[in-house]
Amino acid sequence: MNDQPQLMIFDDGQGAFTPLTDLRAVFELRTGKHSTQKRIEHLTGLPTQAIQVPKALQAVMLERYPKLAVNTPPTTAGDWLTVNGRCADHTILTQIAQLQSGQAMQLADGTPVAARVNLTDSWDWPQDITVTQLEDNTLLTRVWQIHNLLHKNLVNDIELCQFPMIGRIEDRYHGVTVFGDHAIKVHPSATLQPGVILNSEDGPICIDEDVLVESPTVIQGPCSIGKGSMIAPMTQLRGDTVIGPVCKVGGEIKASIIAGYSNKAHAGYLGNALVGYWVNLGADTTASNLKNTYSPVRMQLAPNLPREDTGLANLGPVIGDYVRTGITTRMPTGTVIGTGTMIAQSTFTPTCVSPMRFITDKADDAYAPDKLIATIKAMMSRRDQQLTDADANRLRDLG
Repeated sequence: MNDQPQLMIFDDGQGAFTPLTDLRAVFELRTGKHSTQKRIEHLTGLPTQAIQVPKALQAVMLERYPKLAVNTPPTTAGDWLTVNGRCADHTILTQIAQLQSGQAMQLADGTPVAARVNLTDSWDWPQDITVTQLEDNTLLTRVWQIHNLLHKNLVNDIELCQFPMIGRIEDRYHGVTVFGDHAIKVHPSATLQPGVILNSEDGPICIDEDVLVESPTVIQGPCSIGKGSMIAPMTQLRGDTVIGPVCKVGGEIKASIIAGYSNKAHAGYLGNALVGYWVNLGADTTASNLKNTYSPVRMQLAPNLPREDTGLANLGPVIGDYVRTGITTRMPTGTVIGTGTMIAQSTFTPTCVSPMRFITDKADDAYAPDKLIATIKAMMSRRDQQLTDADANRLRDLG
């Protein structure tokens, strides 16, 4: 008899995570080496069987996950583990993985966090369950709070990563310098050129399959580099940095997440940043992550939302999917650039940019959706990828 529950992850639509959730659910956001969804699957040992998402994302998710039940009642009766996709903390997720049937977790105001319950035709929890109350900060409510979890999640995600071990790194890669006491995990298919420095004094390092690290490059842990990414010569990857799959990066990057299929291939500084998918940052693009007054950064996630005190002294930009910047673009501290926007101006960018804009020194114009979509299709074809119809329609909605 199989006593394992089925897994359902839900995006309750609460909080503010734009622009990163314009085209994806909150549990798809990279909140360490992995997305929250991947971390939940790793810690529970369960594949996702069903997801619940806001209606605006339903078509996108149906096309992205054709084998999952999307926004339907439980597909089969029985034991289900339901997890709020805003719960990204490795420690809390470890506790959720240990829930027994009939147990649940929620916030003081009743917001569901997770439950392992017997369900039939509805996701509503039964009445006769044992509920544990958790701290209010258990769930993410703003996108910048990902930075509060980044170090811990990244270290724990790397710990769970398993590569075939083929001798010492120094023996496998001639001329590579290794020092520090934390783990350094390098996939056998990765290429590290002579002159690369791996410093694990402050945390572990994980270099995935088919990664190319050109020389000279310095990588400080904790740091994760995703499958198929390329690290350009003279790059500095400083602690708490995550490079997703199939990225090209250069310059100096610190305490930042670049989700995947994005380029920051040239000089320029990026610190405490959250960068979406299919972003291209032009040469010498640089973003501030510290105010001259050293006071907490205030951030406005969208023009229709208020500017809020983040409580963070170090906070760089949040950059949505498909954003492109011209050479020498400069971003003030705590800038937000909406999905699909093109920046081509010689002065500092605005601190809050709507999605689908084309900004130059002379104008801030709407970016015609079909023109942007044509550009995206050309860009994705260079990586043998295709824009889905649902993503294209969602971009039109944003425009």
